[in-house]
Amino acid sequence: MVGRLRSDRALRLPAPPRVYQPKGGRPPKHGTEFGLAKPGTWPEPSVMTVNDTPRYGKAEARAWDRLHPELQQRSAWIDHEGELPIIEGTLIRLKVDHLPGDRDAPPVWLWSSATGATPADVDFAWSCYLRRFDLEMSKPQCCHSCGSSSSPWAPVSFWIIAIRWWYSQGWRAPCPRGSSCRRRSRSTSARSA
Repeated sequence: MVGRLRSDRALRLPAPPRVYQPKGGRPPKHGTEFGLAKPGTWPEPSVMTVNDTPRYGKAEARAWDRLHPELQQRSAWIDHEGELPIIEGTLIRLKVDHLPGDRDAPPVWLWSSATGATPADVDFAWSCYLRRFDLEMSKPQCCHSCGSSSSPWAPVSFWIIAIRWWYSQGWRAPCPRGSSCRRRSRSTSARSA
């Protein structure tokens, strides 16, 4: 599963390995903060790929493995008993040269639920996301040009389509009493041939 993240989010790196502390205490649950808008908090990426695309120019992807959001509220986890889970995944930062129409492109942050991603997995994740992004951006233009059910003409166009269908069926003789319409339709089609 791949989703887009806002660029002001902060994720957490994995917790460091547990070491013996003479004072005791609970081991850390989360590692240091990874601020998407703070490049100083980024460690070296675990995967880095560069590809040339016909639509976006050069696409540079950096990926960090095993990052997770720090869940702080139970609103979505109201039925979950115990501690809130740690959901690790792969964070991908995608930077392309330009968008279609030679517009500037800010970096896109993607989070994949897969961990241990290879360079091929990272390229597959962002290319699938960009394909989905293109489809989502073209849908509103299609609906505006073709007419959608939210337009003010929708009720009128429904009746126009229904009336055209009714006229296309042609005139049919009423069913005689005591016979089924199925027999009638066979007999009328046989006579007209």
